[in-house]
Amino acid sequence: MYFFPDVVSFNGNAKAGSDKDYKEVVQTVEFEPGQAFVEFDVAINDDDVVEHLEAFRLELQNANGARITEPDVAKVAIEDNDGN
Repeated sequence: MYFFPDVVSFNGNAKAGSDKDYKEVVQTVEFEPGQAFVEFDVAINDDDVVEHLEAFRLELQNANGARITEPDVAKVAIEDNDGN
């Protein structure tokens, strides 16, 4: 049985938005029977500002008909590429 949970992002010290750190994630992903992981892209907004390490989290939600086991949350870290 296929199942289609949602992946949703939540701000940490990294903020979502077109002029912020990353593009908000609200999407549905597909798992085939026996599949344990799925890959997808998250858009990171580059800027010229020197910043400390920033992070946000992604959660699997609404598995409807399937059980999500741990880990159901992923922490995403954004490293600065603008300075030392």
